[in-house]
Amino acid sequence: MNAYRMVITGEELLRRYSNGQRNLKGVNINSTYFSRVNLSGINLTDVDLSNITFEEVDLGESSLNGSSLIECYFWKTNLSGASLINADLRQASFIQSNLNETNLSGVQWLEAEFVDSSLIEARGVVSSSGLFKNTTMPDGQIMNSSGQPIGNWARTQQLSLSLFRG
Repeated sequence: MNAYRMVITGEELLRRYSNGQRNLKGVNINSTYFSRVNLSGINLTDVDLSNITFEEVDLGESSLNGSSLIECYFWKTNLSGASLINADLRQASFIQSNLNETNLSGVQWLEAEFVDSSLIEARGVVSSSGLFKNTTMPDGQIMNSSGQPIGNWARTQQLSLSLFRG
């Protein structure tokens, strides 16, 4: 049995958030683009967010558990500390995004793409199921454009600092 789900626009979501409402569990979002907004700590559990572009959006500490993020595009998006348990990330793209300490347990990864992003201390990452290019993995390994480890983030940072110090 399909339960009726309230459909709200992106503008309505932003209005509710700015008025202090953080729990939007189970609604459907009728939007295609969010840019340079703070949605940290929002609860978007079981929300259909498919095909939405998030550009420089702060979703840190948010809950996206069970949400559909199919074909979403995340560019310079902060998802640090977010929970995406059992979310559907099929064909989603994360470009220059921060997913540090994110819980990705049970996520559907098919053809998800991570480019120049960071997954340090993220949980539930299955590297064989997604495409990782120049992305820092949970253990600190950096995956190159071929999906092969090329080094360790901590070691790379130490080398970079020593170059600046002369």
